[in-house]
Amino acid sequence: MDLVESFPATGASGGVRSATCYNFQVDGKQVTVEVHNRATHTRDGIMPAEKVQRAAKSFLETEIERWGMASLPNSVVLDSPTMDSVLNRLGCGQRFPRLASLR
Repeated sequence: MDLVESFPATGASGGVRSATCYNFQVDGKQVTVEVHNRATHTRDGIMPAEKVQRAAKSFLETEIERWGMASLPNSVVLDSPTMDSVLNRLGCGQRFPRLASLR
């Protein structure tokens, strides 16, 4: 699985949307992971691009397991709730950890 390119998502009217698309080449098929910008926000700011790319790749790997290559859609969406579970799977923890004093 190789990252081919990343670019800002565009809407049907051609306007820029608040998401970034990551195109991956997987077994001869190009698959786009659309990552909502909101999913990249953390308590400390915006996640580094390298971390977002790693999360997109990990998410795509789980989608391949879930769908299989034959049934995998050409485009999948990585939104905020899904990003939380992907980051946990990668061992990165939560985007917005609770303060110890609130427990």
